[in-house]
Amino acid sequence: SAQEDERQRIALDIHDDTIAFNTDNGIRVINDGTSAPGQLNQTVRVANTLVVSNGGSGFMMNNRFRSGAGLSQDVSITGSRVSYNGSDGIYIRSTLNGPATFIQRATILDNGVISNDGHGINISASGDSLATVREFATIAGNVVISNNGNGIEVKHQFTSGSSLYQSVDVNNNVVEFNSGRGIDVRAVGYSGVTVWSPEGKLLLTIGERGRRGDWNEARQQRLLWQPVMIAFAPNGDVILFVRVSTAAPDRSTGLWVVQPDGGELRQLSTDGSYPRWLP
Repeated sequence: SAQEDERQRIALDIHDDTIAFNTDNGIRVINDGTSAPGQLNQTVRVANTLVVSNGGSGFMMNNRFRSGAGLSQDVSITGSRVSYNGSDGIYIRSTLNGPATFIQRATILDNGVISNDGHGINISASGDSLATVREFATIAGNVVISNNGNGIEVKHQFTSGSSLYQSVDVNNNVVEFNSGRGIDVRAVGYSGVTVWSPEGKLLLTIGERGRRGDWNEARQQRLLWQPVMIAFAPNGDVILFVRVSTAAPDRSTGLWVVQPDGGELRQLSTDGSYPRWLP
């Protein structure tokens, strides 16, 4: 546990351990930053560790930063077995309030995440009041089976002028027989949420929740109404997004692309969600 009011560096290394049959979480890391100029720079490594049959999550990290505090962290969980725990297998949660800054690199590789009583792998963040988040996640080579929730979930929700840049790479995993979705990656924004382009030169406003775009008479539909799922091209020259209609805001009407400087929208499909550019 770390409570930060000044700049600190923390390194945590857990490897070749057996963590089993505890009444709460197997591994728990809590970071709580409360005021400027609090800044925590942290590295967490978990490797070749058996985390089984604990009453809470197998691995649980809870970050909470507000009022100008900030966190930059690098988390990796590799070569471990996380199974039969009472909540999520791997859970990384971050909450930002006020003008807080959060930079995270999460690497989850070659783990067995099996039969946990929650999501298998769960990375989530929420921010409001001018929070700034840059996240890079790689989830690869894992076996995620028979969990009582989604197999892999990456979910972020930002409000009130917060900004998010997110790069998520999910590949070469075995995700089977989970009670929810196999892989669920989503970013939800409202009340002026913004997203930066990869080179950091363009700030894209997603729009206010429930606010409608301009009416297109020829197409008989609203344009750019709450494009809740957005992905910049790696070089930042094209924006790929999911579009929904006013009649069914929870249903995709297709994948579309547009140039950053505006211009004509081009439809790529009539359905689809969670857009991502291949390398």
